[in-house]
Order: sequence, then structure tokens, then C-alpha cells
Amino acid sequence: MATVTPYLDTRTKRKSGLYPIVIIVNHDKKQKFIPTGWKINPRYWAKNRVKNHGDAEVINAKISSIVDDADNYIAECMLRNRPIRIELIGTGKSSHSFPDFITDKSKLFKEDERIIMGKKFERLAKEIDNVQPGITFAEINDDFLRKLEKKMIDNGNSQNTRHGKFKMLSQIYGQALRAGKADPPNPFDSVKVKKEPVRKEKLTTEEISAIEKIEAFNDVAIARDMFLFAYYCKGIRFENCLLMQRDDIKDGRIIVRANKGGKFISIKIHSRLQVLIDKYKTGPFLFPYVKESPAGNATKVSLVGTYNTIVNRNLKVVGALAGIKKNLTFHIARHSFAYQMKSVTDNIHVIKDSLGHSKTSTTEVYLESLMDERLDKEVAKLYGE
Repeated sequence: MATVTPYLDTRTKRKSGLYPIVIIVNHDKKQKFIPTGWKINPRYWAKNRVKNHGDAEVINAKISSIVDDADNYIAECMLRNRPIRIELIGTGKSSHSFPDFITDKSKLFKEDERIIMGKKFERLAKEIDNVQPGITFAEINDDFLRKLEKKMIDNGNSQNTRHGKFKMLSQIYGQALRAGKADPPNPFDSVKVKKEPVRKEKLTTEEISAIEKIEAFNDVAIARDMFLFAYYCKGIRFENCLLMQRDDIKDGRIIVRANKGGKFISIKIHSRLQVLIDKYKTGPFLFPYVKESPAGNATKVSLVGTYNTIVNRNLKVVGALAGIKKNLTFHIARHSFAYQMKSVTDNIHVIKDSLGHSKTSTTEVYLESLMDERLDKEVAKLYGE
């Protein structure tokens, strides 16, 4: 049982002869001291009250107010069968702040140099605060979650973006439950945003050939070559391509560690890859954008983001020159490789290892939205063209 007791803290001798009045809360072998803001001489303290002091009435009213608030919080917890959280007593809050919890997680990610996750959590906390500033876990209900989704819609978030955010918020709430900061049930279990099927864009072998044949110069040529290099290298991601070093090329192979999952991918250098390697011969990095290794993860994230934007802008020109009607972006190189691999082999393990995935389930989901044309051909066997 929790106890709330006014106390004159005389544990440390003070030259002024004045000692602070605090409220001591004891619960479950934990103790909390809540300051009242008042200090008095011990001669005015008797039976947990101030007596014969000029401000006795004001001070006692302050003591009673804090004690009443603490008692009310404890009574409400017992009535609603909620755990008593001693750290909340005296704060005026019945529950921890949801955006503050997310912000604390964001700081931990940034300290661990997981910059992208840190920024994601930071943006989520701001979105929630914009709907209802400082909302506590206890205040999150269906009505608030509908308002949150409407705010996301107003901000231009697609349905799948909203799905991803709600899924992440549900996981965060689950973490708060395990940390003893929130009470069950998880409100995100009853309000969910359905995920829409996504059709991943990819290129045919004819479109890849058209890109190979265009005449390009300067940054447009670099963008084209990086795109083809990624496609030839089993669809490696932009970060791996941008930071590819000549030391990664040994004994006729390229060894690269995937920036997602951390698996090593080994690529045998074939003739089309060799042409690109021979084209760029100066500097420690294969492609000419990066001159030296970025200092720290934050710098690397900024560098990759900047050049990804530049390359994607130039790929629009590449697509136009090649007569491709699709919105050409760097990641389509990875989609295209996966699609072409699926057209030559049904061995999911071969495709998984080629893409650097850790699980076949990830590969199956990845391939699912790439196979429209192949399904069309199979159906055509039944109905005809």
C-alpha cells in the first residue's frame, strides 16, 4: 500500500537553520520526495503540520494540496486496477507522456548513430504533439487515433505511409507496456490502417539495353553508370554503390557488405561490369562523387541522402534519353535484377542470397509485386493473348 506523509527534511544541517518541507511517498520499496517549495525552522513543525508560523495557513494549504493530489492519484489507480507509478505522483499527470517517450527513444537512436531511425521517431513525436500536445498514454483512444490519421492525410501521407506509421506507433506502445510506462490494452490493436498492395516498378531486358546504349555526359553519365553497376551487382543498394572502394574488388570478384542486414555479397566480375570498373580509374572510391570516407554515421547518412537525390534527378534524363516512360529511380535497378532473376530461376534461396536478404519470406514479399507480366503470360496460356 502506498503512503503519503508530510516531512521536515532535517537530515542535513543547514547554516540558515531553515529546513525544506517535503512530501514523502512510499510504495513497493520505492520512495519519492516531492518538494513543497517551503523551508522553516524546526520549532514551527509539529505532527506533520506547521504551527505558530506567520505563513502557517498558506504552507499547510500547500501541504494539503500535494497530499490530496497524491492520495487521489493512488485511489484512482486502485479503483481502475492500474499500477501505481510513484514517479508520476506529484507531477499532476495520471500517465506518462506518449510524445516524450518517443522523443527519448529518438535520442537513444541518435546516440547510437542510428540517425535515420532517430529522425523517424522525432517526426512521429512532433506529429502526435501537433494533434494533442503532451498526450499521455492513458488519453490515447480511438477518437485520438482517428484524429491522428486525419492529420496524416491532411499532410499528404499515402495510405501505406500511414500504415507504416501506425504499425511503428503500435510497436512503440508495446515497448512502453513492457517498460511499465503504459497500461494495457494497446489502443493501436483496435485502430489500424490497412496496407494497400504495391506494384513495384522494374525494367525489362530491352529497357536495360536501351540505357546501356544512350550517349550521356558528365553527371548524367555517372548516374547511368551507377544504375547499371547496381543492376550488374545483383541489385546492390545506392549506399553500397556510392561508397564502393577499389579495395572491394579482388581476384575477379566484388565483395560488398549489404547496408541492410549486414550480409556479405560476392559478385563475379563479368564483361559489362569490367567496362564500368575500367571507366573510373582515379581515387579510392569507384565512382567520383566521394573523395574520402565519411566521418561518423551522421555524416554518412547526410552524404548518401544528398547524392541519392542528385543521381535520381539525373536518372530522369537517362530515362528520357532511353525512351523509357517509367519514373526511373535508382532503386528500380534492384527491382529489375530481382525480376530478371525470377524469370530465369524459381529457386527462392538463390534469389534470397543474391539480394542479401536474411529470410526467404522477405524475398517472397519483395517478388510478389514484381511478377505481373509473368502471371499475364501464364494466364494467356489459358485464355490466349
